[in-house]
Amino acid sequence: MENFWIVSFATVIFLGFGYLFYRIMRTYVKETYGPKWLKSWVNRAYFGQSLVFMSTSCTALLLYLLKCGEILTF
Repeated sequence: MENFWIVSFATVIFLGFGYLFYRIMRTYVKETYGPKWLKSWVNRAYFGQSLVFMSTSCTALLLYLLKCGEILTF
C-alpha cells in the first residue's frame, strides 16, 4: 500500500510540473514565434516531447531531494 501512495504522489507532481511548464512555455512560444507556430504538427510534437522531458526531470529531481531529506521513504 505504501508504493501506491508514492506512485500517486509522483503522478500528482508530474502533472503539476507538466501543467506549470505548459502554461509558461505556451505563452512564451506564442509571443516569440507567433500563434501560427503551434499549429504545425511537427512543432506540437516537439513541444509535447519537451513538456514530458521537463516534467519527468523535475519530478525525478524533487523525489530525489525528498528522499535525501528523509521526508519521503521508499
